[in-house]
Amino acid sequence: IVDKLHGLPLAAIMIAVSLRNYYDEVCWNRLLKSWWWSVSSNSLGIHIAASLGVCYCELPAYLRQCLIYCSIFPSNYIFGKYELIQMWIANGFVELDNTVGPRSLEDVAAKWFEELVNRCFLQPTFWELQYVMHDLVRDFTIALTSNEYRGVDCELAHLPQSVRHLSINMENMNVPQADFNIKNLRSLMLFGGLHDSNSSERCTTVDSLLERSCDTVDCLSEISYANVDNISEGCSDAIDNDHADIILRRSCVTIESILRKSTCLRLLNLSNMRPNAATACSDDHLLVEDYVAAFARFITRHHMLPRLTHLRYLDFSYSGITELPDSLCTLCNLQVLGLRSCRFTQLPRSMNSLISLRHLHADAETIALIHGIGGLTKLQDLHEFRVKTEDGYRITELRDMRYIEGSLCISDLQKVANQAEATQANLSRKDGITCLHLKWDR
Repeated sequence: IVDKLHGLPLAAIMIAVSLRNYYDEVCWNRLLKSWWWSVSSNSLGIHIAASLGVCYCELPAYLRQCLIYCSIFPSNYIFGKYELIQMWIANGFVELDNTVGPRSLEDVAAKWFEELVNRCFLQPTFWELQYVMHDLVRDFTIALTSNEYRGVDCELAHLPQSVRHLSINMENMNVPQADFNIKNLRSLMLFGGLHDSNSSERCTTVDSLLERSCDTVDCLSEISYANVDNISEGCSDAIDNDHADIILRRSCVTIESILRKSTCLRLLNLSNMRPNAATACSDDHLLVEDYVAAFARFITRHHMLPRLTHLRYLDFSYSGITELPDSLCTLCNLQVLGLRSCRFTQLPRSMNSLISLRHLHADAETIALIHGIGGLTKLQDLHEFRVKTEDGYRITELRDMRYIEGSLCISDLQKVANQAEATQANLSRKDGITCLHLKWDR
């Protein structure tokens, strides 16, 4: 076996990991006689591919699916453990095994994740719970993918109709108008910002852009054009070119065209369209950060969001949006909602209608705005609960939230009316809490 590794350290490590649990010579011989070794070439890439292929064949089917899913992420992407786990669950990759006792989907997926790490398909970084995929492993997984997977390197103009999991680099949106008839799409992740080298021609404000473009994108999506210039010609009546930026409009048109027929979508992630500077308008020009915020607001305001009834994972983190539509509350299958670093003054009154929500990634200020949060009975993440005296914000909201796990901080406890009200929080029945902080404001 060693002779077949050609002195490649990564290959030696991964093969060793595959063999360490086998004490039977039959298993070692099976690996030695794998057809992958028949791939012969003097190329370094071919040598490592053969070793990876042998290790890949040792994976059970459910781990292969989870590994291949990682191929749609960009090179050197930092995988958050729980982020990836929740994506697997949202796509239906994870199923409970009733033979091993009561466990959650997250527990099963976490075990799968650790198995991929132990087999070196994912490698830990200096940061806790942050992992990377070696470029050679990524190239190998891409080579194994079918038309159902397309990463950021794909060409939008040649998307197969059978694609199910898609990543798009938003900086490469200069594509001809097309009818993206991809009805089977399950995952859509957007990476990169919306850049324009001609900053002097940007829009004046986000609101003026949205007022002019949100109501007309359906018109724009029907325009046939071969390049960006034709967009400006086709929509001059609907949108004033002095106020509407071509890049943003082109992005809205393309994404709208993709989502229009993707009613089976389970995952929509905008959290990686991260701006590089503070979000603000300066000198009456729209900054890169405001492009991202404007695009995210287009997604939330457009009529297509409530049509995505199968959506289970929706992440607007770091997008800069400041409001959520009431239609969001109709997504009864939503399991994960990401709102990190988003600032809101109010949230829809019916946020507690998201009865399937398991993970809410948001700042404490945002969570404190949710009226009747106790209706989110399946919620597992609640790092801080701020007690208020108004109905819908009292400590009694915690009563039926029995799946809360990890650390929980309950602040402003001086606003609890009496002992009877505090008892109704049922803290003693929340077995998943490992750390409890109680705070009074003096």
